Amino acid sequence: AWFAACILFIVIEIPSMAETLWPGESVHSFSLGRHWLLFILATATIGVIAFAFARHVSDDETPWHSRISGDHWRFAALMLVLGFAGQTLLSFLAGPDHSGDDILLAMRSSLALITVLALVVVSPFLEEILFQMIIQNGLLVKLGGIGSVFVTALLFTFVHGYGISLATAALFCSVLSYGTTYYITKDLRLAVLAHGLSNLLSLVVNMLGIA
Repeated sequence: AWFAACILFIVIEIPSMAETLWPGESVHSFSLGRHWLLFILATATIGVIAFAFARHVSDDETPWHSRISGDHWRFAALMLVLGFAGQTLLSFLAGPDHSGDDILLAMRSSLALITVLALVVVSPFLEEILFQMIIQNGLLVKLGGIGSVFVTALLFTFVHGYGISLATAALFCSVLSYGTTYYITKDLRLAVLAHGLSNLLSLVVNMLGIA
C-alpha cells in the first residue's frame, strides 16, 4: 500500500503540470488547448483512481451527502486562520522565496484560470485524498490521532522538497491545520476547503508582493 501511495503522490502532480509553461513555451507562445486538455483529462482520471484507492485502504467517515455543522465550520475556520498566520509569519522570517515564480508568471498569461483552479481546487482535493484519507486515516491510523496527524504533516511537508528550513516550518503550519481539521471533524470536505483557501490566500499575498 505504501508503494502505491508513493506512486500516487507522483501521479497527482500531473494536473499541476498544466498550470505552468512547458519547456520551449513563453508567455506569448504556447498551446492553451493542450494545457486545458491535460488538466481536464488528468484531473478526472487521477481523481477517480485516487478516490477509489482511498476508499479501499481508509475507513473515511466523511458525510458526503450531509450538511456541515456550524461547530465544524467554526473549527475549520479557526484552523485555517492559525495555520495561515503561522505560515505567513515564518515565511516572512525566512526571507524572499522564488519557488513560486513560475506560477506568478503563469498568472500573467492566459493560463491564469488553470493555475487558480489547480491551486485552489484540484491540488487540494487530490492531495487531501492522499495525505488525509489514505495516509493519515489509512496507512498511519495505528499511530493514533496525534501521531498520525503529526507524521502525515511531516511527510506532506518534506515530500514537497523544502528541506530543513524556516520555509519548511512555514508550510508545516498550514499542513498541520489541514490534518487537524480532518481528524477532528472527520470531514474531508473541510480539509480540502481549508487547503484551497490557504493556497488562494498565499497566491494573493505573493501577487501583491510582486506588485
